[in-house]
Amino acid sequence: FADDARAIRVPVAHLVLSRARADGVPNAGRLMRAAYERRYPRRAPISLRSLDNGDFVVEDGNSTVVNAIASGWPDIVGIVIG
Repeated sequence: FADDARAIRVPVAHLVLSRARADGVPNAGRLMRAAYERRYPRRAPISLRSLDNGDFVVEDGNSTVVNAIASGWPDIVGIVIG
């Protein structure tokens, strides 16, 4: 992920997806792989909205989260926007 001073690490178990686009998930996977291989710029941290129970709704980056979960990531970088 691109550097951002506001970013925090959030366990993927505390994320609630707000939507899923069928074409977005494979596309995000390709871009994540390309960024990892330094062939594509790193994306900004995902955007999150805080819930009262300590979880977060993913406002932007749902496809990235699906790929992170499928890859076994324990946490992900995000910015709380609300």
